[in-house]
Amino acid sequence: MHIDEETRTAIHHYLGRGITDRLFVVMPVNEDVESYFMFDRLRGQPDFTPQDLEIASYALRSLGWLNRQIHLSYGQLMADAPLTPPSAACSSICWPAAPRKTSPRPWARARTPPTST
Repeated sequence: MHIDEETRTAIHHYLGRGITDRLFVVMPVNEDVESYFMFDRLRGQPDFTPQDLEIASYALRSLGWLNRQIHLSYGQLMADAPLTPPSAACSSICWPAAPRKTSPRPWARARTPPTST
């Protein structure tokens, strides 16, 4: 029996860690962001049922306000470190003053241009 590399990787990643079933619930936060929730079942536990999906969806839907607050308040953790001062200055030039709600750079602080003497 031939097992391709992708299947071999999946077997190692999931079964090697004891994961026998996985349930995803995807929830929109706004037009640009979705949250993915993942639940695993381990060896010896029953597989997920359609009823399990319904319960997880219902529970997470009721926490939509919290999910939005987390994403919009704390931002998206996509970087390994905060911007350096030169990078932050560059982002201010690349994305000039935009209203805070629509700014693609919520991490950058408003800067006052230097005054010449």
